[in-house]
Amino acid sequence: MYDEILVPTDGSPGAESAIDHALHIARQNDATLHPLYVVDPADMGDLGDEPAELRAQCSEVTQPVLEAAQEAGLKAEQHVLEGTPNERIVEYADGAPIDLIVMGTHGKSGLSRVLLGSTAERVVRNAPVPVLTIQHGSEGEAGVGNETEAA
Repeated sequence: MYDEILVPTDGSPGAESAIDHALHIARQNDATLHPLYVVDPADMGDLGDEPAELRAQCSEVTQPVLEAAQEAGLKAEQHVLEGTPNERIVEYADGAPIDLIVMGTHGKSGLSRVLLGSTAERVVRNAPVPVLTIQHGSEGEAGVGNETEAA
């Protein structure tokens, strides 16, 4: 049913919950995972604008997904893009053979998130494929479906 699963991650607890669910779905379907980290230019100042720092952060965020997929005997393809997260997630899903997007409902937050709306909400509204949103705190494999929303 699902051959290619996109898992946008920002390293937040909400994204970690989504990764657990995505791994479970991927194991059931022998699917390839696509962990995606989007570097938001608005956050570049927080990173000190150092390319080495940026690469290290990207690796910290996506490497656990790659390792978990490998341990489960699954294929995974890491992707790092630059731009507005919700736009780049939708663009990637539209241009790649993605069947499903699995993402957390609450990632990095702050005043900009309150004023502009959540990344997950914007992805749900614009994605070319089904989006499974995972609320932080849901139980992963045993709790798949307990605290999820599908769009």
